[in-house]
Order: sequence, then C-alpha cells, then structure tokens
Amino acid sequence: MAEQVSDYILIPNVNSDVTLGRYVAVTGQFHGDPRFPEAAWPYLDFAKIGAEYYAEHGGAYTHAGYVLRKQDDELVREKASQIQLDLSSSQTQASVCLPATKEELERVKRILGIDCFAEAAITKVSFAAPYMDEHIPTTGVCVEDANELAWAIEAMQREDGELLKYLSVLSVEQPGTMQEALRCAMNLDDYERITEDTYEYGQIVLRRIGADDELIDTIDGYMDFEKLGEDAMAEDGVRRTEFGLIRRCSSPFSEETQALGMGGLS
Repeated sequence: MAEQVSDYILIPNVNSDVTLGRYVAVTGQFHGDPRFPEAAWPYLDFAKIGAEYYAEHGGAYTHAGYVLRKQDDELVREKASQIQLDLSSSQTQASVCLPATKEELERVKRILGIDCFAEAAITKVSFAAPYMDEHIPTTGVCVEDANELAWAIEAMQREDGELLKYLSVLSVEQPGTMQEALRCAMNLDDYERITEDTYEYGQIVLRRIGADDELIDTIDGYMDFEKLGEDAMAEDGVRRTEFGLIRRCSSPFSEETQALGMGGLS
C-alpha cells in the first residue's frame, strides 16, 4: 500500500457528507455542472450532494479528510467490497468481503474449518456505502443472501442514480430482513426515481396522454402544470424520501407505506 500511495488523493478537512457536498459544489464536480454561484449556496442541500457523490465514487472519510482512489484509465481498479461479514466458528474467526466468487467463499470455509456457512455465526455486518446500515436489517443474515445483495449493490454503483433509487425504495418499503432487502434489489426495475419537480411532472402527464411539445408550449401560462403534477404524483403513489422521490410502477404504494414514506409529498 505504501508503494501505491500515488494512486490515491486526499481532500483535507472533508470528513462528512456536508463538507464533501460543499467541496463538490464549489469545485463544479457535481455531474459536470459549473460552479454554483455563491448566491445559491443558502439553498443547496450540501449533505445530499455529498451523499450522492460518495455513493457514486466511494472513498472514505478519515480524520485527515476524504480519501479517494484515482480514476485514471491506466489504473487497475480493484473490486470494491460492498459488505463485510465477521464470522466465527468453533475453531477460529474470519472475515469475508462481499461480493465474493464461489472460490473465495470456499476458501473462507476452509479457514473456518466448516462445510457450510450455517455452521458459523455472523458476529458483525458492515456496509461500505453510506446509509445502508440504517435501512438494511442485519439480523438473521446468511452469507449467501449477503453475497447476492453485494453483487446487486456493485451493479447499482455502475448506473447513475441507481444506488439512490435503491435507498429510496428501502426507506419506503422498510424491509424487515436482509432477504426482503435483497428482494427489493432484485425488483428495482419495478420502481422509478422521480427527478422532476411537480411542474415538470405535470407536463410529463400530458405527454403520457399524447400531448406534444408544441401543444404544451401553447398552453403554457394558461394551465397550472404544478397543480396537475402534484395531483398526478399523489395518484401515482409517489413518495418523498431523504434520497429523492420514488414510485412503484406495478402498483402504487399502500396507505401504510405512505405513512412510512414521510407522509407523501407535503
């Protein structure tokens, strides 16, 4: 690791989502946007900006600052660990970083001196991505489910916004077990992350029923797009979470999840 120090960068004094969000906003690294004008600073959610940047890029907060692996093309990118399990058997203890291949899991079994993971106890579950530990239950965990979930989370990180979408789903669905959290991950295509505000959503509703841009431009100023969007969001079962707006495509969220999902859109 000492020989690979040049493969990393350190951003001093950045050790939280808030300070990272402020740094990202000021340097114009958020989705390639130019620097935000200083007049807009009081209205920016630095914690949310920092959390999204962290979710997409990884890294780690330390007492010295934010450490991030460089993303140069010539750099060999190592597989990131999404979930770490500490295991204990009657013979010894071991840790496994997930996602892991079948061969890697078999090696851990040999270290523990067991034939199947049911013979070992999981003493600790750690997540690399922020907020996962707050929304994914860690009781009744099995290695196989955790590994499948880790592969799913790794895939999400390769798609823009997918990790935030998954966190939004978890915050509304509130799974009771890791297996239920895995089911949410496997069914993630059944959910839509809403990035538009109520005004834009109202226009989307009109496009759904056949209105073209020319018609929408014509009635702009004569129609309350915002009210239409607000009503349509309520009808579509859109829920507001700390990670953004989310809706379930197959069927609207139930009234119970509406209460859990921060009371709808108000």
